[in-house]
Amino acid sequence: MSQEWISGEDRRWQMQCNVKGCTSVEDPTPGRQSLLSFARRGWFIAEVFGDACPDCVADGKVDPNATSLFPRLWEARQEELRASKDGRS
Repeated sequence: MSQEWISGEDRRWQMQCNVKGCTSVEDPTPGRQSLLSFARRGWFIAEVFGDACPDCVADGKVDPNATSLFPRLWEARQEELRASKDGRS
């Protein structure tokens, strides 16, 4: 996954976007956070690799071959995005 220590010396955890060219990261925390908490905040959480931050999700930059670890939550997020683009939000 994309939740890693900041460095060998700095053992705080940080979530990083896996979309090529994106440098988005979450604020560091002293411990690992639940991946479900990231998904609820708009992150795409992949089963294997390909986590995407909320900005990349909104821009449609999620790897089409990636499978969501939380498919129901992901589908609900996709519906929200479609509705906002259609002016139904």
